[in-house]
Amino acid sequence: MVRRVFIALLCVMLSVSFVFAGGSAESTQNALREDPRFQSLLDSYADIEPLENPATVRYIATVGLQLSSPLWIAYESGCLEDAGITLDFIPASTGPLSIEALNAGEVDLVGTGIAGVAVGAVQGTSKVLCYINDDSVVQKFFVKDTNPLASTSFNEETGFYGTADDWRGVEVYLPAGTTLQYLLGFALDKLGLTLQDVETIYMDANNVNTAMYANQGEVWGIWNFLCYSAALEEEGYKAVIEGGPAGINLVTAFMTNDKVLSDADKNAAIMKILEYHFAAEQWMHESEDNMQFAAEIIAKWCEDEGAVTSVDEMFAYLSETKYYTIDENYEMFTTQISTANGEMSEAMARLQGIMDFYVSQGNYTAQDHETMIENDSRIFTMEGIDTVMGNQ
Repeated sequence: MVRRVFIALLCVMLSVSFVFAGGSAESTQNALREDPRFQSLLDSYADIEPLENPATVRYIATVGLQLSSPLWIAYESGCLEDAGITLDFIPASTGPLSIEALNAGEVDLVGTGIAGVAVGAVQGTSKVLCYINDDSVVQKFFVKDTNPLASTSFNEETGFYGTADDWRGVEVYLPAGTTLQYLLGFALDKLGLTLQDVETIYMDANNVNTAMYANQGEVWGIWNFLCYSAALEEEGYKAVIEGGPAGINLVTAFMTNDKVLSDADKNAAIMKILEYHFAAEQWMHESEDNMQFAAEIIAKWCEDEGAVTSVDEMFAYLSETKYYTIDENYEMFTTQISTANGEMSEAMARLQGIMDFYVSQGNYTAQDHETMIENDSRIFTMEGIDTVMGNQ
């Protein structure tokens, strides 16, 4: 079963975006098992052995994100419980706050975007078990079609709309310390501008979304399934910056730390969770029917937790997401490449853009960056990848 837990520390730390609705998790699972498509999902888990000792894993992430979708599908199937895993799901507003919860010993496993990955890597307290997906395509800034930016030409050199003069001084609503802030800074830098050249107003992504539909502000940064709402087109919103065309490199990851991994039962449960994640991810991409079924499961999760989205919107969101396979993770974690910041794993290289940005903004020092690179092999542990590959 999933025990939805609000830990006292997190109630202070986290701005919780979704309020958990009542209702029976068991009834949701029963309805899922009665669906004729369920058997193909069950078959994808057939080779995963149950735990010898049941264990509880406290998992923190944001509701409805693509990075948690394969894991949530495994939960809804009832297979996590059958394997002896109790999942305590704790909602988070940002990755960096999730890392703080991990550092405080309040959670065991974090699902986070690149901002959280970078924070954990710089602090040297967290380990990356695997990368989950490319996050760049679901980071977008919108304006109303009446805004002057909407009438500007697409800039082939920068990969987004507008010139320096178009962007200078505009009012931008976005969540602080996140991939959206990084994307905005990354884009402005291409124009010779900085975050100080626009008026930034920080709030969590759901409040940005609310402000946008209330026409409060000029430019709004939203992410994930919020970017796929049919209301965006219906009400005349246009994306003027998108992570993919702008050329940004973003990843999401599962993270934990040495203290958690030193607990043999939790360690085994987390490794088992990784097996279920990769099995579900592979199942999702085997057919359009499977992806449709996955979209229905995640849309229902969002609905239950107060984050309403349609199945069609969720289908588009999940379908556009590039998930990393276990083989791709192995290559990223073991391949050494040369970069402007020196020799490092390909996995570490994917953090260099955001770290260069953080150093330029004064969030971290050049020494912090160097220390992170020096700890490459310790941060990117092969334990989870080797376990999953050994059990395939």
